[in-house]
Amino acid sequence: MFLAVSAVCISTAIGGAWAMYREVQPMGLGFSSLERVVSMQDAHSLQGLSIASKNQALLDCANTLKALRSLAMRYRSPEERAQIAPKCRSMADDIVERAPSNAYGWYVGALASAELLDWDGFNKRLEMSWRVGATEQWIGELRVALAEDNFSRLNDAMMAANDADLHMLVLSNRGVRTIAQRYVSNPEFRERITQIVETMPAQNQTRFVNNVRRYANASGRGR
Repeated sequence: MFLAVSAVCISTAIGGAWAMYREVQPMGLGFSSLERVVSMQDAHSLQGLSIASKNQALLDCANTLKALRSLAMRYRSPEERAQIAPKCRSMADDIVERAPSNAYGWYVGALASAELLDWDGFNKRLEMSWRVGATEQWIGELRVALAEDNFSRLNDAMMAANDADLHMLVLSNRGVRTIAQRYVSNPEFRERITQIVETMPAQNQTRFVNNVRRYANASGRGR
C-alpha cells in the first residue's frame, strides 16, 4: 500500500512539474512577440496547456503578423520572415481544432491566411470567427479591420458577416467610435456603413453622426 501511494504521489509530482514547465516554456523563447514567434519550432512550442497560455500565443502571432513590414522585421532573414505566417496559421489551426469555439484563434488563422494570399482559407476562418463569436465586440473590431483591409477578397458569406459585425459595433459605445474613425479616413467605406446606419433607430444614427463629427474635428478633417 505504501509503495502504491508513493508511486501515485511521485507520478502526480512529475505531472505537475511537467505541466508547469509547459506553461513557462514559451516565455523562454524570447522577450518579445517577434522573438517568440521566430523561435517557434512547431504548432505546439509557443502554447502552453492553459487557455491563457494559448491566447497569449495567439496574441504573439497577431502582433508579429501585423508587424511584418516593420523596421524590426528588416533585421530578420528572408527565411525567418517567410516562415512566420505558415507557423502562426498552423498553431491557430491546432488551437481551434481542440477548441472550435475560440473565435480569436479563427481570427488569427484568417490573419495568417491573408498574409499567405490564401483567400479561401481567409474567408473560411474569418467566417468561423464570426459564427462562434458573433457577439464578442472586441473580436468584432478585429474582424472588421481585417475584412475592410481585404474587402475585395470577401466572399458573399463574409460580406454578410462583416455587415453583421458593423451593425453590432455601431450599436456599442466603443465600437461606434472605431467605425466613425474608419468613416472619416476611408471614403470607400462611407457608403456601405451609411446604408447600415440608415436602417437603425434615430438615436443610433444621431450618436454615429456625433462621433463622426467629433473624430473629424479631432483629426483636423472637419475644418
